[in-house]
Amino acid sequence: MCTSGGNVIAAKTQYEYNKRYQEKHPEKYKEIIRKSNLKRRKKIKEWEKLHQDKIRETKKKWYLNNKDRKAKIGKLYRQKLRDEILAHYGNRCSCCDEAHKEFLSIDHINGGGRKHKQNIKGHLYNWLIANNFPVGFRILCHNCNQSFGAYGYCPHKKENNENLPVY
Repeated sequence: MCTSGGNVIAAKTQYEYNKRYQEKHPEKYKEIIRKSNLKRRKKIKEWEKLHQDKIRETKKKWYLNNKDRKAKIGKLYRQKLRDEILAHYGNRCSCCDEAHKEFLSIDHINGGGRKHKQNIKGHLYNWLIANNFPVGFRILCHNCNQSFGAYGYCPHKKENNENLPVY
């Protein structure tokens, strides 16, 4: 916006006109904005196609200059996802009640975790959230999870002959 007197007034008038039009014709205004956004996105995609090398070089340069920052952001993001998943499934081991989050892991109740992770071709945390925390998963501490994987049972429950809860 230019700061010379006439242009500022014209800009204010245009803004007021747009605001009134939006209030009088909300559906038409939404359609105008939608078409404008589509045109803008199309132009951006065309520009990106023409300048792929420049974009790639800029991203590479940014990554090299911000490795620590990117790693920190990624770590915080994964911790947030993990906390959300642990909170949903109970925040403690289903077998021994261990509550230190550093010791907890996600377990596929019916086994097949390795195969499932290969099928989803991504991170389990993202998949669990995207699928609204499906049944068939539980939280186990690493000791209990290892025991179930290696021996098919956990010593905590074998001693008491108990079944684990299913969520």
